[in-house]
Amino acid sequence: MLTKQVSSFLGRFVFVFIFLALVIVFICVMLILVVDVAVFLFGITAPARKRASEMSAEERNSIEEFRRIEGKDSSDSGRAGLP
Repeated sequence: MLTKQVSSFLGRFVFVFIFLALVIVFICVMLILVVDVAVFLFGITAPARKRASEMSAEERNSIEEFRRIEGKDSSDSGRAGLP
């Protein structure tokens, strides 16, 4: 009787241990993926951020004006508006 209870307890303990180990592995893999994507994006955007920080106020205003004008023209792309 006692050995049956002990073996049942050990079976549950092993199941819970394996489940928790899998959860911990899953969390670690997710953290590694998040860090990997963050480092990748930081590296990709580094040149653009460096150029933006070296721009003068006049260059920023010129780019802003170009984007504003380009945005107006792209909305009038030859398609008729909705009635």
